[in-house]
Amino acid sequence: MALSYAQAVDYGASGAKIFLVAGSSQNANFAQEVLDQRAMWLRQGFTAEQIACYYVEPDRDDFSDDAYQWKYLKSELRDCYPASVQLLRRHLRAAAFSANPPDFIYLFVTSHGQRPISMRLQARGRDEEDERNLKSWARYPVMDEYIMTVEGNAQGRAQLKDLANDMDSGTRTDELFLTPRHLQRFLAQYFPDTPKFLVFQGCYSGGFLKDPRKDRKKDNLRELDQITVLTAANYDRASFGCDPGEETTFFGGAFNELLPNYIGNPLTMDWKELYRAVKRKIVAMEEPYEELRPSEPLFYSNYKRREPVD
Repeated sequence: MALSYAQAVDYGASGAKIFLVAGSSQNANFAQEVLDQRAMWLRQGFTAEQIACYYVEPDRDDFSDDAYQWKYLKSELRDCYPASVQLLRRHLRAAAFSANPPDFIYLFVTSHGQRPISMRLQARGRDEEDERNLKSWARYPVMDEYIMTVEGNAQGRAQLKDLANDMDSGTRTDELFLTPRHLQRFLAQYFPDTPKFLVFQGCYSGGFLKDPRKDRKKDNLRELDQITVLTAANYDRASFGCDPGEETTFFGGAFNELLPNYIGNPLTMDWKELYRAVKRKIVAMEEPYEELRPSEPLFYSNYKRREPVD
């Protein structure tokens, strides 16, 4: 079981600069990717205190779908926090206001990604139940943004309906949902000049870099300074491997497989070449599946290279 919410708040992760988030319990592969990457950063010389990991504890159904993998991961997940947007923001703020603010922030999120609900309502092929569910969520304006799912409540359990209850009770949506607009404003406030390296593994994650709607063009991460972003898919594309039984997702597995060839201090890593290598591998992985629409991973960076501080 993850650390309790109270323990997580007390600790505060004020020494962390690497944040690894498995945002959904529907597949154990998200947690697998976080733990695999945590081990890589530890081998690189970063300390446990500099790395904060998060996951959602599976409910009975999610556990049974990936029982072997969840059992295998259980002991390692004890060092991870409950995955909630509220707690992630609290920990990032703690890092920003620590006695020794981080010289960079690295955020890796692996989860399900969602298109704006207005786009989902235009899609064909839904049954009546799906139609009702979408319309019930459409009453919340935040659902018309791109979202990287972080479905845990305060205890890190998978209770998406609790997020609706929290909104109805007046909780701010930026404390509940990870969207381009919310994340952009948060990072601009707390890390305006800090180099920021973000990797999003999820469907439609390219929406964090671009939005086809004219009134949303400024609500993306390109508006930030000192930012580097890799996404698993374009804003209008799905990514793959997010089903029970898969050990890793296509993008998350490819990224973690290739990361050891480039990993170092994020301030001096060749992020663009890492992206190119991952994209080549993704293209090769998708090619045998003629029915798949290519995911088209994206890259953006305006980072001006800095030498790390000893």
